[in-house]
Amino acid sequence: MDLVLKNYFLFFQGEYYKQLKGVAMGAHCAPTYTNIILLDWENKYVLESDFRQYWNLYVRFLDDICLFWNGTDHEFSKCMDYISSTINFLRFTHQVNREELVYLDVNIQKTNHGYKSSIHRKQTFSSLYLH
Repeated sequence: MDLVLKNYFLFFQGEYYKQLKGVAMGAHCAPTYTNIILLDWENKYVLESDFRQYWNLYVRFLDDICLFWNGTDHEFSKCMDYISSTINFLRFTHQVNREELVYLDVNIQKTNHGYKSSIHRKQTFSSLYLH
């Protein structure tokens, strides 16, 4: 893995560039490497935290986390501060909404009978694909 991470080059506008830090998006090893690093971080800091008592749901896909929270807003703020303090190479952002959220490409809405989901399309979605 070290060989791949320290020797990743990309070609842009006729020039070669060497990636100096992190794993390159689009590299074949990126999802596996991300999962290895974040699984270790998650086990050490997140899954064993005192904030776990406030979760209704916690899921992670690579570096995207979805958390359904049942604690106070103050406790949530403390949780986000804690999570951010445990890792120095990621910056966490979050959105709070009591009725709906977007996770990855799914819109999840709260209903009287539970939750319903639908496909979420970003404003930049063009329905064009490259092969």
